[in-house]
Amino acid sequence: MDTFYLRMIEAYGTPTFVYSLDELRRSRRRLIDGLPEGIRVHYSLKANPHPDIVGALVSEGCRADVSSSGELNAALDSCAASDILYTGPGKTDAEIIYALSRGVERFSVESQNELTRLRLLAEQVDARAGYLVRVNSAQRGSVGLRMTGKPSQFGVPEDEMSEELFRTTSALRFLGLHFFPASNVSDEANLIRSFAASISTASAVCDRFGLDITELHLGGGFGAWFGSVGELPRYIELKQAMGDLLDEGFPGWRTGAPAVAVESGRALVAAMGVLLCSVTDVKSSYGRQYAVTDSGVNHLGGFGALGRMIRSPLVPRLVEVGPARSDQSAQRTTVVGPLCTPADILVPDFQGPKLYRGDVLAIPSVGAYGLTASLIGFLGHPAPVEILHDGGTIVSASRITLGRQTAKPRAGTMASSTEREE
Repeated sequence: MDTFYLRMIEAYGTPTFVYSLDELRRSRRRLIDGLPEGIRVHYSLKANPHPDIVGALVSEGCRADVSSSGELNAALDSCAASDILYTGPGKTDAEIIYALSRGVERFSVESQNELTRLRLLAEQVDARAGYLVRVNSAQRGSVGLRMTGKPSQFGVPEDEMSEELFRTTSALRFLGLHFFPASNVSDEANLIRSFAASISTASAVCDRFGLDITELHLGGGFGAWFGSVGELPRYIELKQAMGDLLDEGFPGWRTGAPAVAVESGRALVAAMGVLLCSVTDVKSSYGRQYAVTDSGVNHLGGFGALGRMIRSPLVPRLVEVGPARSDQSAQRTTVVGPLCTPADILVPDFQGPKLYRGDVLAIPSVGAYGLTASLIGFLGHPAPVEILHDGGTIVSASRITLGRQTAKPRAGTMASSTEREE
């Protein structure tokens, strides 16, 4: 693989993200093998909205969960609008109208107010919107990034639900319930407990309001490494446990009554991505060795720099393309990026061979929450190249570009009047 990386560096330079479709298929297969047969898998584009990655997963049978117009456009390149679920707590009127105009039929509704807006907007454009109600269960979420059982902008609190949320009208069609209790849960027992709580709550809500749902979206929580090498979590007991829980709560689910779905982002795409970055300078500062690279938190782990979401230590591997080494001894080095901020630290304590200018580091497992979750616009540095390959054959090579367009004032404002006078 190093030979392949060297060819990519020669052709495209660094920094460069390299994504492997072979690894993507392995990750998907591992996830599918750990689930009961018949459960739909939705890909959450927030993990990585690269259109070719979305297309590869759709071709493997995945559907799409999106939460912005940009993600919707990426999904529609390869996914039928009827297979897309539009999620998120902050949908604007313009986004909803755009989604309806593009043929999206399914929305996850996060509040009574949002449901009312969805009805009015669907009436306005003469459409009929199907919807799932996202539930903030009273049962606490598992470990990882907990998203239920506490005050939150996500979902309708279980004890505040009313019949108004489930009324089908000429513009609305109630479909089912949506859950997402936790994220990045590597411990199988905790993941099973999360799904058990969601299934139990869904059954109780259906009994309470006499609901006959056609869809049950249980969210995700499947774990993955970030920035270091390791096997994806293997969920050995999940298939049997989840099947038994669904059999008890929704006896008809195996024949599609209701259709059951789960969502995954990082577990599908994390392992497929590697970031290649070059050492541009090596220096000593008050007894500490620093290696400066051409990639930083503007390309990788922007949320991590803010102390959010990405907490795993990065464990890069040296791809030796720099000068020949006379000194092979290990040396503790702080690996930093090129940004003018002390927060731009990739590896506080890299323990490996002494680094030289021209060396290339490979940071693994960054296919999820990498480039598009980072501060790519900070200081105006060029975005990395993204290369997608299938067994060493290049599928695509592209670069996100950031441009500036003139913002025209809305009609009727003082600015627009001044512009007309000029």
